Order: sequence, then C-alpha cells, then structure tokens
Amino acid sequence: MRLARLDLIRFGRFEDTSLEMPAAAPDFVIVAGRNEAGKTTTMAAVEGLLFGFPARTGYAFRHGYDQLRVGAVIEGDGDRLVLRRRKGNRDTLLGEDEAPTLVGEATLNRLLGAVDHAFFRRMFSLSHDRLAEGGRELAAAEGEVGETLFAAGAALRGLRARRKSLDREAAEIWTARRARTRRFYQAMDRVVEIERALREGLRRPEAWKTLRRGLDAAAEEQRRLDDAYGEAATEAGRASRIRRVLPAVRRLSALDEELAALEDAVAFPADAASRVSASKQRTADAAAEAGVHHRSLEARLRERDALLPVTALHESQAALEALEETRVKIAQMRLDLPKRHLERDAALRDLCEAGREFGWEIGPDASLLERVPSDRQLASLNNLLQRRGAVVEAEKAAAKALAAAEHRLEEQRGRISSGGRSPALGRLEAVVGANASAGDLETRLREVRRHCDDVRDQVAGLRVALAPALPDDVAGEADLRRLPAPGADEIARFRDRFRDLEEREEETRRRLADEGRSLRRDQERRRGLEREAAGILRSVLDQARADRDAAWADIKTRLLNAGGEEPVLPGGPSAERFEELASAADAVADRRFERAETAGRLAVTEAAIRDREASIEGLRAEEGEIGKERKGLTARWRSLWKGCPFDPLLPDRMAAWVDARDALLAAYGALGREERSLADLEAEERDVRDQFASSLSPFGAGDGDAAADPLRVLLRRAEARVHEERQAEQREKDARAALGSAEKERRHEQERLDRARGERAAWETEWSEAVVGAGLDPIAPSNALVGLLTNMRVSATRIREVQHRIGRMNEDIAAFEETVRGLASALAPELAEMSADGAAPR
Repeated sequence: MRLARLDLIRFGRFEDTSLEMPAAAPDFVIVAGRNEAGKTTTMAAVEGLLFGFPARTGYAFRHGYDQLRVGAVIEGDGDRLVLRRRKGNRDTLLGEDEAPTLVGEATLNRLLGAVDHAFFRRMFSLSHDRLAEGGRELAAAEGEVGETLFAAGAALRGLRARRKSLDREAAEIWTARRARTRRFYQAMDRVVEIERALREGLRRPEAWKTLRRGLDAAAEEQRRLDDAYGEAATEAGRASRIRRVLPAVRRLSALDEELAALEDAVAFPADAASRVSASKQRTADAAAEAGVHHRSLEARLRERDALLPVTALHESQAALEALEETRVKIAQMRLDLPKRHLERDAALRDLCEAGREFGWEIGPDASLLERVPSDRQLASLNNLLQRRGAVVEAEKAAAKALAAAEHRLEEQRGRISSGGRSPALGRLEAVVGANASAGDLETRLREVRRHCDDVRDQVAGLRVALAPALPDDVAGEADLRRLPAPGADEIARFRDRFRDLEEREEETRRRLADEGRSLRRDQERRRGLEREAAGILRSVLDQARADRDAAWADIKTRLLNAGGEEPVLPGGPSAERFEELASAADAVADRRFERAETAGRLAVTEAAIRDREASIEGLRAEEGEIGKERKGLTARWRSLWKGCPFDPLLPDRMAAWVDARDALLAAYGALGREERSLADLEAEERDVRDQFASSLSPFGAGDGDAAADPLRVLLRRAEARVHEERQAEQREKDARAALGSAEKERRHEQERLDRARGERAAWETEWSEAVVGAGLDPIAPSNALVGLLTNMRVSATRIREVQHRIGRMNEDIAAFEETVRGLASALAPELAEMSADGAAPR
C-alpha cells in the first residue's frame, strides 16, 4: 500500500493543501521542512486518515471538529482508492462525494492487513514525544521491546505470540469503542432488546388504549396534513411558473409602450447613418487642415517682421564681433612666435650634435633632416639588435651543452660492466611470487590458533554453565549427541502442561484461601447472630418442646399405670413440672416468632457455612487430584529423559538446557573446524619454509636460518635478494641505455651548435645591409646606436612640427590684417591707413 496523494483539506493550519507523491524508482518520498512547517501535523493527518481521529485532538484550533477533513489517493494490489476522513463516532470514512462508503472501509482494511493503530504508531508515526514515551516504557519493561526483554530474561518463549493471541481473542469479545461485530456488544444489544420487549409486554390495557387513541388521532392529523401539503404544492407550482414568466411579461409590456410612443416618428432613409458618419468625418478633416494652414501663416508673418528693420551696419555686427575675438588670438600668436623660433633652434642644435657623433658634415642648409633614418629603418635596426643577444647566447649555450654531452658520454662508457644474471634468481623469484602472502599465512595461523583457544574456552564455559551439569564421562561432541533428549516441541508441550497444573494449583489454593476466609466470616457472622438471637434458636425450641413432651409422657404413663390405686393429683409435682416446661416452650416459641428475621438470617448463615464447608472439601479433593496428576506428569516427564546421567529439572529449565546443549554442540563443531583449519595451515607453513630454504641456499642462507626465522622474515630476505639482483640488472640496462642516449645527445648538441653558428653569420650579414641602407657607415652593433638614432629622429620630428606651427601662425596673422583692411575700407575709410591692431574694434 502506498500514498499517491495526501489532501489536507481542513486540518491544523492547512486548508486545501495537497502533497503529490508520484511513483518512482526507488519509490521513496521524503517530506522535509523547517521547524513549525507542519511535518508533525502531516504525520498526524495520515494517522487520522487510516484509523480515525481521536475524541480530543489538538489540530482543531482553526477549523471546528465538524469541519476537519483529510483525504488521500491510496494505491495497492491493483486498487486505487480515493477517500476522505471526517471526525465523528461512526461512518467517518467518506467518498469523494462526502457520502459514507462501506466499500472504501473494507478496501482500506484489506490494504492495511495486520497493521493496527498501535503498530502503526510504533513503526511509522514516531515523533519526539513518542520516542521519549517508548524510552520510558522500555525502562519500565513495557511495550513490545519490553516484552521481548522480559521474555528473554525469564526464559519464556512465545510470550509475545501468546499475548497477541489473547489480545485478539479479547478484542473479538470487547473493545472500548462500541462495535457491532463484538460479541459483548451483541449480547448487550440482545439484553436491551429483551428488556425493552419485556417492558413493552408489561403495558397495562389502559395505557394501550390511550396509545391506540393517540395513534388514531396522529393518523388522522397526518391525512389532514398530507391533503394540505398537496394543495400547497399545487399552489407553489403555479406560483413558480408565474415567477419564471413574470420578467418576460414585464419586458414585453415595456416594449409595447415604447412602440406606442414612436408611432408619429419621421422615417429616415436606409443609408442615413452612413451619410451622417461621412459628413462628420469630412468636417473633422477640414477643421484639421484649416488649423495647419493657420499655424503656417502665423510663422511666415513672424519671419517677415523679423527681417524688416535690418540695416547694413546691423549686417556687419557679427563680423565685427568675430574680428574682436580673432584680434585677441592674433596678439597671443605674435607673443608666441619668438618662443617657437627658439624651440626650433634648440632642436636643430641637438640634431647637429648627434650628427657630429656619427661624423656627418654639418652645413648651413637643412640637408641634415633628410639624412636622419626613417621609423621603419630604425625599427629594423632595433629588431636586429634585439635578435643579436639571442643569437650570441644560443651559440654559447650550444657550445656549452656539447661539452657537457661529451663529458656524460665518457662517464657512461666507464659504467658499463660485464655482469650477468644469476641462474638461481629465476627460481627465487618464482618462490617469492608464489608465497607473496606468507605474512598473511602467519597472521591467519595466529588468528586460527587464537580462535581455537577462544572456542575451547567457550566450550569449557558452556560445560560449566550447563545445568544440570554433565558428568566427566560425557567428554566430547559424540557423547553429547548420544544423550537422549526430547525435542523443543515436546518440551514446550510439557512446559505448557506444567504451567497449566501450576495455574490450576494456584487457582485452587486461591479459591481455598477465599473459601476459608469466607467460612471464617460466616462463622463470625453466625456467632453474632446467635448472640443477637439468644434463646430463639431452633435447637433451643426443639429442646424445650422435647422436655415438655417428656413430662407429658411421664404423666400419661403414671395415669395409665395407676390402676385402682390412688390417682395422681393434677397439682402434684409432675403436673407442676409439665406446666413449667409447657410455659417455657411456649415462651421460646413466642420469642422465636417475635425475632423471625434474625432467625431466618441465622438459618441462611448456617446453610452458607455448610455450603462453604462442602466447597472446601471439594477443593481439597481437587487439590489432591491435581497433586496426583502432577506426580503422573512428573513421571512421564522423567521418562522422556531416561538414559540421561542426571535428573531433569522443570521444563523451563530443561528448555534452557537444550538451548545450552545446542550451543555447546555448535561450539564443538566450530572447534573441530578450527582444528582442521589449523592443521592445514601448519602443513602449508612447513611447505613454504622448505621452499624458502631451498631457494635461498644458493645465496648463502642455510636451513637453520629458514627454520628459525618467521615466514615474513624469510619473505623479506628473499624479496631483498631479488630486489638487489634486479637492481644490478637494471643498473646494467640503464647504463647501456644511458650510453646510447649520451651518444645521441652529443650528436644533437653538435647539430645545434652548427645551426647557432650559421644563424650568427646570417645575422651579421643582415646587420651590415641594414646599416648601409640607413645611410650610415658600417659600424659595430651597439644598443646606444639605436638610442642615438632614435633621439635624432625625435629631434627632427620636433623641428618639422615647430616649423609647421610657425608657418600656420604667420598665415593667420596675414589673414587677420587682410580682413581688417577690408572692413575698414567698407565701414570706416578713415581707418584704412592705420595698422591692423589699431583699426580692429575693441
């Protein structure tokens, strides 16, 4: 059974919340959440769904008891069950339509199987509080684990099964919650029905007539109400039909009134609506176009007004303002011209000094600027200088590496020896490889010896703990197996019978004690009643009457025997005695009549005492029968153990003895296996020692060393010898390989040196061509050379830039003077003869 979906409809803090749990592989769902997220509430909801909500629950703080709902989709055994659970006393399991479902209850019980509410709480609904409660139950020897520990400590097998059987039997009879399937409640229902029938059967005729008249009156009233209900239903149907059509009738009346009001209206043509719409659209378009033309006209008028008052002087205002700004700039240029001339002369002197360092002739013209190498030529020279260091270093490194390679080659030639492989090394390697786990063999040997000792100690301990104890002649496993002992089922059967006898004996003793106490209470009650009814006992009355009758018999005898003699007078002694006795008997009878209740209680008590005494006699007889049955059962129990060298104890003790005997037999079997394993390992150890002794002897190790040393030491010695021989072989192989590598390396370094020398020669040629191409005389390469040429290139560039700026400044001054003369001629001819600075406006 599995939950495919859990619906927390109204439970705790949840409302209309669903948890989907789709099937997967593995089919395991974990629901996680923070503290107070609702994990315990969800677990309580699952418990309530499967087994019903308790009478009082703490999850109704948001929704009332009658509103609590939990639903789920349950799958199992090919069934898919959709159900809900409400809180209540009966019919709490509902379908999807909120109706009680019996099929769902049966299917749910079948899916749950043997899982009851208590088992579910222990196994699948654990919380902190329930774990703490389980710990307390375990400490108090309660609960399922407590039962197991109690049964194990008391050597009681099947305690839990017996208790469950009794619980099931008791549950079939009675449960705290009323159920129709329990026999107790069925019997109680029958008793209630019988009592009700008895009460109904004891009704008086007057009451029956009254009830009959009431029934007739009720029937008449019911007929009257049925007729009234029929009339009311007919009227209600008529009113319902009127209510349904009333809105339509009202609407129809309103439309009729609107039609009557529109009889004199003018009829428009069919296209009146479209024509009105088109007219409105044309009107809107005309208004928009008129607005555009109006705004355009206003803009043109503003432009015209702005152009009307302009004069010739006003037209030159912008040029005069620009000329004022230019005059300031021209004045600044005239101040800067001497500085630029000085800057150009200083850069020219630096260039001449650098040219003299190269031996160039310095003339009055500017031909020196043309002899300065270009940026491309300087970059080429700089690259060549940078490559020069790498080329020179590569040649030096190649020469040094060649010398080192030749030195290593001579060293490797000196390491070559003429040693060969030892003929016994192959066999020693095979022995080491075959016995690589020799150390493990010793470890296993120690472990097996220790196990043998442990098992022997266990056997000794089990024999000592065996009660009844075994005699010394039962020395081994075979002797122990030959002892006749009944099976566990037979022991359990006798144990149950002994327990039944003990329970019967205990019950008989208890009943004897109860009857004895009751007898003593009745005897004490009788003595009290006798004191209370002193003189009115039946025996006293019988004795008084007997004395009276004896006196009367004496009088009759004397009268009959008198014959003719003188008769006895009525007032004589015998008559007086008779009268006294008769009066006494009448007085006792009177008192007994007056205290008849006490006498009756006394008679009942005496009868109870006689019954108690008879019951005690029967219980003592039953106790004797039980004793005889115990003796017979003990004899049969001893016969089962006939042939054993001890007297059997009670079945509980002998069941433990059989278990201990089985454990001892298992220990004997384990001991045999361990001893056989020990013998096999010892033989294997001897064989390994012989192999090591024979394989190490060619290397100087004697048999005495192989016999005295542990296996792991022999293995290490052999491995060390193999390692030494292999190292020698490897050194020889490495030396020859190193010799070949050294020769190859020397050839490689020679080729590397040849390439480095060729690269240096090619660089020198390329350098000479680059120097001549730059217009320089052939000179030795130097880093300072490129730096000096770079400085010359920077000075030449600076000279050209300053000369260009001086030319631009002269051009701007000339243009300014020309502009001032033009404006002065046009606006103020009297200023035409003045300088540009004097005529320019300020």
